[in-house]
Formats: sequence, C-alpha cells, structure tokens
Amino acid sequence: MTINDLRAHYKNGYDFERKTGLTHVNWTNWGRKGYIPILSQMRIERITKGLLKADIDHTLEGDNNV
Repeated sequence: MTINDLRAHYKNGYDFERKTGLTHVNWTNWGRKGYIPILSQMRIERITKGLLKADIDHTLEGDNNV
C-alpha cells in the first residue's frame, strides 16, 4: 500500500488513529519518509480486513510518492 492509499482510506491522522489504534505520529512520519514499513502495512492490512493490501514494492525502495 502507498501513502496515498492510506490517505484515501482514512482521510486524516485522527481518523487513522481512531480506527487503527496506531498513533497519528506514524501517519506523519510515514508521510515524511514517503513510505509505510512493510510490517506496518501488514498490520494495516489485517485491521482493514484486506481493503488495503501490504505490498513489498511500496516500501523505501519501491514507493517514494507522498
């Protein structure tokens, strides 16, 4: 999943934090870095019951689109 996928699904950091139990700091840091670490992607995939898919290609090397 890309940062854009995450933003489209959750709209903002508050919504993300409320629905996932992860902090908005994660949201902010991933935006700054330009990618979501694969283990976090896997966790979000489980939380969203597969609506957002973890993708190894969208990590540091594979996705720098913010």
